[in-house]
Amino acid sequence: MTLINKTKHGRIFKCSSCSAIHVEFKNINFNLKPKQFRDFADFISDINPEEYEERNAHVPYQRKIFIPTGNQSINIILNKEELVELDLLFGLELMHGEEDVPATQVVQSSISKYKSIISSIHQNRILLRYTQKNSL
Repeated sequence: MTLINKTKHGRIFKCSSCSAIHVEFKNINFNLKPKQFRDFADFISDINPEEYEERNAHVPYQRKIFIPTGNQSINIILNKEELVELDLLFGLELMHGEEDVPATQVVQSSISKYKSIISSIHQNRILLRYTQKNSL
């Protein structure tokens, strides 16, 4: 197994004998063929977290972003921060095609994509702390 990428809560490995991509993220494990991995990474990258959180605001779960697994009884549910990290984990994994993409280019692209999301998360946390502090 070759470690391809890692984040705080995830790692991606590639099997040297069968080329399978193994993803570990928090308590979830995916074992995918390279094409399945690329398709799943593209799917994750296309998710608009604000849209999902707004659409699912009424559901009782803390996490509002639902990822189907193919089994109607099982979904992966994420919050905005987890989605951002998973997308960064996948985005930095340089398996999108045969040519190598410089990691700095991928990082800059990912940072630009999530700059407003990360800012929004930070502002929401500050507002929550302020609200909790002033309600005491």
